[in-house]
Amino acid sequence: MSELKPKSATVPRGPELVSVRTMNDVNFWGISGKQLSVTMVGLHMTWDGTSVRMTHDSKPGEEKLLLASGIEHLTFRSAE
Repeated sequence: MSELKPKSATVPRGPELVSVRTMNDVNFWGISGKQLSVTMVGLHMTWDGTSVRMTHDSKPGEEKLLLASGIEHLTFRSAE
């Protein structure tokens, strides 16, 4: 059974998504425009390989998706 236990408590992290540029303007949680960034207060974004999942502190439990077809550009910061 010990072979089923993880060898480390930490999970390796990939690059962190820091901004998204969309093909068209969006309006989520009062944030409008083509550029979304994690520097916007309360905004959290993750890339799952097919879409950007976004949440905002002002609406706990609410999630927005940006599908790859509507994304012009993604910017990542490498994991440290």
